[in-house]
Amino acid sequence: MKHQNNHPPNYYLNLAEERKKTYNLITPTEMNLKMRDFIPCIYQKCSPNMYGHVFSQKIIKETNGFFKTSPHSMDNGDFYFNVGYQSFYGEIKISYKGKNGGYRITNIRDHQKFNFFLLCFVDTQKSFIPQYYVVPKGSITESNFFSLTPMNGTFLSNVNNEVVPKSTNVKDEYCEWFFKKHNILKGNKFSHLKQFFNEDFIKTTQFYQP
Repeated sequence: MKHQNNHPPNYYLNLAEERKKTYNLITPTEMNLKMRDFIPCIYQKCSPNMYGHVFSQKIIKETNGFFKTSPHSMDNGDFYFNVGYQSFYGEIKISYKGKNGGYRITNIRDHQKFNFFLLCFVDTQKSFIPQYYVVPKGSITESNFFSLTPMNGTFLSNVNNEVVPKSTNVKDEYCEWFFKKHNILKGNKFSHLKQFFNEDFIKTTQFYQP
């Protein structure tokens, strides 16, 4: 028997056409949303390979000029800032909790010469509450705690390739244990991250060498 529904003709086609108009497009008004609203907004409107880029732009914008976007030619993460005569480089990552209850960090470019990761883990099962961590690059790329695997090809096929984007899985409990242990912030809320956006705070961290 033919399946019947109450939708008008071209119902799903029209929905797809409407979605196409706004999908992966974040308006200036949305870029000015409070972070608590911005995070679920980009989850709903963007594909995974897009919301990471948009989130990085939002973080840089929130620093009011302290963070500057790194040119691709620098090959040093997403942003940089200067304190005195020193330059610091960082990579921004956002991950939404998956159906398996864990997170995933993707496009880890361990060949790049940046100082730290700025991480945001979003608990989709608890009202999209984010947790923020700023951790030394080596705590992920040089430790044996995480298994970094190539995002394209096998490990053997990439043995002689020095520029291989990698990824790793992160269990929920690691946020409260591993990342909390390495976090240079005073907590994991956005208010704590905002303290990181100034020279005085940087001078209290392990990255600063007067």
